[in-house]
Amino acid sequence: MSSNCIFIDFENVQKINDGLLTPETKLFILVGLTQDDKAFAFAKKLFGKVSSIELIKVAGRGPNALDFFITFYLGKYIEDIKNDDIIIHSSDTGFDPLIKHLADKGVSIQRQTYRETARKTAKPAEPRVRRAKPAPTPAPAPLPAPAPVARKLSPPPPQRAKLIPARAASAHDESYMRIYGYLKEQTAREKAKRPRKEQTLINQLYSHFAQAIEEERIREVIGAMIAEGLIELANNKIKYAI
Repeated sequence: MSSNCIFIDFENVQKINDGLLTPETKLFILVGLTQDDKAFAFAKKLFGKVSSIELIKVAGRGPNALDFFITFYLGKYIEDIKNDDIIIHSSDTGFDPLIKHLADKGVSIQRQTYRETARKTAKPAEPRVRRAKPAPTPAPAPLPAPAPVARKLSPPPPQRAKLIPARAASAHDESYMRIYGYLKEQTAREKAKRPRKEQTLINQLYSHFAQAIEEERIREVIGAMIAEGLIELANNKIKYAI
C-alpha cells in the first residue's frame, strides 16, 4: 500500500485536515525559532493517527523563512519517499515551480492549503444533509384516438426509449462537467501522474479549480464517476477508465 508524506510549513499553516492523514502517513514539521511549544502541542495531537512525526527546528524567522528549509529536506529525503504521495502543506505559491519540476519527473507531489469552513467565534456547523428532490409526477398518458369503424387499425409500433448515458444525466451540473472535462482532456504525461488515492485526487481537483468547487461537491462527483465506471476504486487505490 502506498503512503503519503507531508511537509508542513508550521510558520505558514498550523492546522491540517484529518482527511489527509492515514496510518501510513509520514509527517515532517518544519518549526521556526519561537514555535517550539505550539509545534509540540500540534504534533502531540497527531500521535497515533500517522506512521511517524519528525519535528525539524530551523533557525528561520519571518515571512517565507522556512521555504528553503523545506526544499532542502525534501531533497534530502526524496530517494526514500519518491514513491509516496508527497504534499507540501502551505499556502505559499512559491513552492509551485519546484512542484511542477518534480511532477514532470514522475514524482507524485502537490501543494495543499488548509481551508477553514467556519469563523473562530462560530459554533461548529451542523452536517449539511442534501435532501433528494422528489421525482416529478408523470403526466397522464394521452387517450388514444378512436379507431374508425370502417377498418381496424394496427397498434402503433412501440416508441424507442431515448437512452441517456449515465454521465449525461449529471450534465446539468456544471461542476461535474468541469471535472469530467479536466480528466478527459489530460495529456498522456498528466495521466501517468494521476493520484493513486481517492483523497489525493480530491485534494488535487480542489487545488486545480482554485477552490471554486466545494470539496463536498468534488466527493459527490467522484462518487458518481465511480458508480458510472469512469473511475474504479479498489483496496483504497484508484484506476481510471477516462
